[in-house]
Amino acid sequence: LYFATYLSHSGYSVYFDNVKYYWTLQHEFNGITDTNEGIWTFNFNDPLLNGSYQVILEATDNLGYTSTFSDFAIFFDNTILGFFPDTLPNGFLFNGSNLMYIQNSTGLLFNKTLQSLHIFTNSTNGEYTDLGTYYNLLVGFNNLIIDSARISDGEHNITFELIDITNNHYTFTYPIKVDNNPPTIEDISINNLQLGEEVYFNENANLQIYLDDLSEIFSVKIHVLKVLGDPAIYETVGNEKNWSSFTLRRDSSDPSEIYYLNPNNLTYSFNDSWRNGTDDVYQNVLYWNGWNPGIPFIDLNIYDVKEAISPNGESIPFFFDFVTQEITFDERYREYLTDDIILKGVKSDLGWNTSFIFDGNSWVLSNFNVEEYLNSGQHPAWWANLFGFDNDDSANYRHYDHPQKFMRNNFEFYIEIEDIHENVITTQLYQGIFDDLRPEGTFGQIMGSSSNGVNYWTLGKTGDAGNVMFGTSIEEYQTLFFTPGYIKNSTSGSYYVKYGFLFLHNIEKIMLYNASDYYLGEMVFDPLTLPHPTYTFELNAKDFTEGLTYIKAEIIDKAQNNYIILQDLFIIKEGPNTLHNALNFGDIIYYDKNLNYTENPIQFQGYLDNWVSHENKSEITVKISYLDYSEEIWVPMGTTTTTDGNFVIDWHVDNNTYYKLLSHQRGYIPINYTFSQQPNSYFYGSYGFFDDTGIIYPFLVDLSGMVYVYSYNESSHQWFINLTIDLGFSLIGKEISNFDLNKDSYTDLVIFDKFSTASNISLFIFDILTLSYQYNQTILASNIDLPDTLPDATFKDFIFDFENSEFLTMYVCLSDSINSINYIARLDFDSFLTVTQQNDGTQLPALRVISAIVIAGDTLYIGAVNPTSNNRVNSSIFSIDKDLAIDSTVMIENATKGALLELASFKAVISDVIVAGVSMAKYNQDDHVLYYIYDSSLDTWYRTSFSADSEIESYSNEIYDFKIRSLVKFKEGQFESVLISSSKGLWKTFIDTDIITLTSTPTYFGVDTFRKFDLFTYQNMEGTAAVIPLTYFPILEIISVYKFDKYL
Repeated sequence: LYFATYLSHSGYSVYFDNVKYYWTLQHEFNGITDTNEGIWTFNFNDPLLNGSYQVILEATDNLGYTSTFSDFAIFFDNTILGFFPDTLPNGFLFNGSNLMYIQNSTGLLFNKTLQSLHIFTNSTNGEYTDLGTYYNLLVGFNNLIIDSARISDGEHNITFELIDITNNHYTFTYPIKVDNNPPTIEDISINNLQLGEEVYFNENANLQIYLDDLSEIFSVKIHVLKVLGDPAIYETVGNEKNWSSFTLRRDSSDPSEIYYLNPNNLTYSFNDSWRNGTDDVYQNVLYWNGWNPGIPFIDLNIYDVKEAISPNGESIPFFFDFVTQEITFDERYREYLTDDIILKGVKSDLGWNTSFIFDGNSWVLSNFNVEEYLNSGQHPAWWANLFGFDNDDSANYRHYDHPQKFMRNNFEFYIEIEDIHENVITTQLYQGIFDDLRPEGTFGQIMGSSSNGVNYWTLGKTGDAGNVMFGTSIEEYQTLFFTPGYIKNSTSGSYYVKYGFLFLHNIEKIMLYNASDYYLGEMVFDPLTLPHPTYTFELNAKDFTEGLTYIKAEIIDKAQNNYIILQDLFIIKEGPNTLHNALNFGDIIYYDKNLNYTENPIQFQGYLDNWVSHENKSEITVKISYLDYSEEIWVPMGTTTTTDGNFVIDWHVDNNTYYKLLSHQRGYIPINYTFSQQPNSYFYGSYGFFDDTGIIYPFLVDLSGMVYVYSYNESSHQWFINLTIDLGFSLIGKEISNFDLNKDSYTDLVIFDKFSTASNISLFIFDILTLSYQYNQTILASNIDLPDTLPDATFKDFIFDFENSEFLTMYVCLSDSINSINYIARLDFDSFLTVTQQNDGTQLPALRVISAIVIAGDTLYIGAVNPTSNNRVNSSIFSIDKDLAIDSTVMIENATKGALLELASFKAVISDVIVAGVSMAKYNQDDHVLYYIYDSSLDTWYRTSFSADSEIESYSNEIYDFKIRSLVKFKEGQFESVLISSSKGLWKTFIDTDIITLTSTPTYFGVDTFRKFDLFTYQNMEGTAAVIPLTYFPILEIISVYKFDKYL
C-alpha cells in the first residue's frame, strides 16, 4: 500500500474500522513499513484480513500533530479457490448428445467469483483442443457445458484455468477418456426373430442383443411398462368376475361436497384427496373390495392415457401431464363433465426391470415370462387382478377373436444399456403382446357351429384317415384343409372352438411334413372358405407312398408357440385320366329342328382310362362344358358320377342354345378339362434413380432385404451390380413399391406388411450421401383416425397422389379382420414427410374384401371382391371423390364375375378409362381385362373387354390360361394407353375415340427374361418407352436395358 506525503512526518499508522474499537485500539500490520522520498510503503501479510475493509490512515509529524484519512476501502482475499465438479465422469467423458455437463449436485461448483475460466485439453500424443473461456462467473454459477464432440476420441488431460477477481491464478487438471461414439445395437431378437412394431412374447421368451462394443458395458436391462386393459381390474365374486374401469366419477367421495367433476373446472389431479380423520381419501380410485379403500390412481405411476370417453361413447379431447399427474380437458367439451368419464389406454410404470446376462458374445434373457415377472413376489391382493394378462371371464383367455383396442395382454418395453461410467442409452419403445396359448386346430374343413361342428372331408374317411386321390383334375381331392381353433370333443365326437377364437390374427405359419419328415411347404390362408376361414395346401403325389401314411403339421404363432398335429392319410394314385367317348375332336353334332333335345338329350358316353377301383374311393364327379365364343365363358353341359370309371352324361339342350351355337361356335365345341396352376413367386424388381446422372437403373430386391442396382458396361456390353444396399430385415410376407416420396429425384421404397396382423406401411428414403436406405417412419393401421373403433384394423391397399407439387397425399383402405367394415382415409405429407390427418376416415361399402385402388382425375376408384356362399366369387367397383365425402360414393360395377385383383387408369380422348384385371381362377378360365368408360352426356358407364387372340403364337411356357401379371399405364402421344403384362406376352391397348371400342396390339413375348432386341424394337417403333415391373417375369439375369423415361 503506497501513500505520498507533502509534509515531513515522523510516521504513519493504518487502521480498519472493524478491528479498531472506539478508536482506542490501534492495529498495525505485521509487515514492512518503509519510506522513500515522501512515499510510505506498507507491506501486509496478515491472515486475519479477509474481505472488504474501510481503511483509516493516521499521520503524526515531528511536533506530535495527527491527521486522519478514512475515505476509501481495501478488499483483502486470503481464501484459497476451491473447484468441486462432482459430475465430472471418473476418468471418462461421454454423453449421447456429445455434451458434457460439469456441475456440483449438492453445493457450489467453485467458492469464489471468477474473473475468467479457460478450459482446454491435451492428449497423450500432444493434441491441443481449446474448449473456450468463460468470463465474470458469479459464485453461484453451477452449469458448465462442454461440447465433447470437439475433442477427439482417446485419452486426454482436461485443464481448468481459473482467475479470481484479485488475479489469483489456479489450475485444475483431470485425466479423461473421450468416446463420442456410444455403443450401438447391432441386432435385437426374440425367439430368433427380429423385433417389429409389435413383439409377441410367449411364456418362455428368449431375447438376445448384440452390441458393437462389449468392452465397457455394465448392464443391459429390459424395462416393462404395463398397458392396463379396458375394463382394467376385476374382483372374483363366487364364480364370476366383476370388472371395473378407470373412471373419473362425477360424484365426490367427500361428503362435504356433492360433485367432483364440474364444467367450470377443466383440470383434475390424481392427487386430489380429502381428510377422513387421520387418513387421506383419494377422489380418483379404481373400485376394489367394494368401495373402500379402492386403489388410488396416484399409486400406479400412470405415464400415459390414450382416450377419455363419456358414458355415451363420445371421445373427449384432453391433455395428460404425467409429471404432475393431472388431466386437463378441452374447454369446448365442458358439458361432458357433468357425468362420469372413463379413461382408456391407461399405462403404468412401477419400475419393472430385469437384467440380461452376458454369455461371452451377446446379452441374453432366457425363458422370460413377462406375466410371471410382473405378478410374482409379495403384492397386495388386487395386484394380479390389475396387472394380469387374462382378458375376460374364461380360463386361459389372452385375446379375443376380435381383439379390443386396449388389451390386458398388451405391454410396452424398452431396452436400457449402461456402460461402466454410468452412461445410458435406450432403444425405442416397443409394443409387446403376451400370448402363451398354443395355436391349436384340426385337419379338415369344419362345418357347423362353434360348439357342435362336423369335420367335412371331400372323399370321406376310413377310420381316422383322410382320403387323398391323385390323378383327378378336381383339385379339392388333393387339397389338405386345416381349420384353426377347432378341437375334437373326445366324448361327443363333435368339434368345438377350444379358446373361443380361431387364432386367425396371430398364426405365423403352418409347415407341413410327410411321414419321412420331408418338408412339403407352408399352408396358405384362405379367408373365403365357408363357413370358417381355413388354411389349405395342394398335395403332390410324389411326396407320398400309396396306402396308409400320415402328414404332420407344425403350427407356429407370432409368439413362437408351436403346436404339432398328425393326420393319417390314405393315398390313392391314378394315372392321368383321359376322357374317352364316341365323339372325337372335330366330329359333327347334327341338329334336327324337329327333335326336342330337352326330352331326347344328346348322350356323351365315356370312361376314364386309368381308373383304379378301391374300397376307399367315393363317387367321382364328371363334368362337361363347352366354350361359348360370344360370351367367352364355359357353359356346363351336364354332370354325372362314376364309381367304376364309366359314365354317361345327358345334354338336355334347348333349341335357343342350338340356334346360338350354329351361328357363333365356328363349327366345333371344345371340351373343357379344368386345371389349376399356382403362380410363381419372383423377386421384386423395378427401375429407379440412384445418382445425379439422370439415368434410370434396373434394380432387384431379394427376400432377405438386399437391393441390387445394375449398371451397363459399355466396353464389355454386360450388365453388372454397381451398388448393393442392405435393408437390414427380411421381406418375407411383405410387398414393395417404389416412388420418389420426398421429391428429391431419387427412388424411395415403401414396404407394406400386408400379410401380417401388424398391418403397417413403412417408408425408406434413399440417402445419396451414404448410398443407403434410411428408415423414415411407419404408418400403423391402428393409428388411423376413424369415426368408430375398428377392431384389428388392417390395411388392404393404398395409393399415393403426386398431383400437388408442395405436398404428398396418401389414401389408405382399411378393414377389420373379417372384412365386415371398410374405411378409406387420407393422409397428407409435407416436404419433410411429416404426416397429418385432417379428417376421420370415410366408410366404404361393407362386407367386401378391398383389393385395389386407383386415381383418375379427381376421383378414387376402388375394387373389391364380394365373398359368396357358393365359393364362386364376383367383384365390384365403386368410386369416391378425393375429399372422401361420403355422399360422393358411386357404385360402378356391383357384381362382375371373378376376383378383381388390380386396377389401372389412363386418359383417352373421350374421358378417363378405368381398367380392371380380374382373376378367373375359380372358374378355370382366362383372366379378364375390363375397360370402363364414362359418358358424361348420358351419365352412363360403358364396358368393353380384352382377350388375347388365340391365333397369335405365344412363346410363354404357360400354355393353357391367359394370366394377368400387371397393368401398366403408358404414354400414347398426347394421351395414354395401358400395357397388359401377361402369361401370353405383352399387349398394348387403347380406346378408339369415335366408337368407344378397344384396340390391342401384341408388343412382344418373353420367356425367361427381358431381351434386348424386344425392348429396342418396341422403343424404335413407337418412339417412346415404358417401364414393365420386373416383378412379373421370371428373372434369370438383367440384360441390355438402357435409359427409360419413367411415366407415372
